[in-house]
Amino acid sequence: LSALNLHGMPIGTTRVQDVIAGSPVEVATSMLAEVDASSLIALGVSVPGLFDESSRRLLLSSVNPGGATTSLQPLFDAMSETPVLLGNCTQNLAVRWALARDVRPSGLVLLVHARDGALGASALQDGRPLHGCVRSDWNLGHTTLPEETEVCYCGQVGCVERVFSTPYYRKQPGAVRGATLHEAILQYSGDDPALEHVTELFAMAIGNSISQLGPHHFVFSSNFTTATRYVNHLIARVRHHTMPVLADRYRVDLWDMPTVDFAHAAAWLALGALQGLLSDRAQPRSQAVSGG
Repeated sequence: LSALNLHGMPIGTTRVQDVIAGSPVEVATSMLAEVDASSLIALGVSVPGLFDESSRRLLLSSVNPGGATTSLQPLFDAMSETPVLLGNCTQNLAVRWALARDVRPSGLVLLVHARDGALGASALQDGRPLHGCVRSDWNLGHTTLPEETEVCYCGQVGCVERVFSTPYYRKQPGAVRGATLHEAILQYSGDDPALEHVTELFAMAIGNSISQLGPHHFVFSSNFTTATRYVNHLIARVRHHTMPVLADRYRVDLWDMPTVDFAHAAAWLALGALQGLLSDRAQPRSQAVSGG
């Protein structure tokens, strides 16, 4: 649980609570019960997976693998006097990226966020997330490849985020013994056949997504953007796997995210929703937007 003031500056520290018993929605609701709602203007929520905003139900998520759909209504009930905004985790990160720019981004943007075993994407049009019939993170991580991987929480084998993971990397011939995928990336030298195989599949999935969307701007966010040699190689392979007529028509930016605070990003979602609505009247600095 994080709070921001209207300038996007954190208020206090982020509160974290592990889900040991009960559902994540129950845990989140119990945390909200301790919040003074009178000091909030809006609440943003980072929702992992796919959800139906109209019925306020979580349809498929890593926090409830293989489970039945889950109602998100208790979050709204807990904050009955405060606007509650739902956003997929990666979409919220994309809103954070957009609002942190000196100039509001224009055109079509594809943001991909990758970590070991996790992959999300969001499309923005002039800084606003694009949504379909259900809210999701573009489902790039659940694009399936003809590869034998661990079973994903979505029930499929071969999901891209299962390919871009330590377990899959370690199964490949030539993998550095005992190394995690992240460690292999940080020490990239071009002579690790296992990492080359993982990278080629990863780049193919991203290139295919870019070919379908045709963005003006591709933003790559990860905790390894400082591994310059590897990232340059990855971006080159992404362009190689992009439809030739589009391969040189999009700008590439790197966004260094050493840690991912999805609660903080949810607060930025709430802040983004308020942009333009508060400019004609002053708000006390004590008021805040919150995210969970």
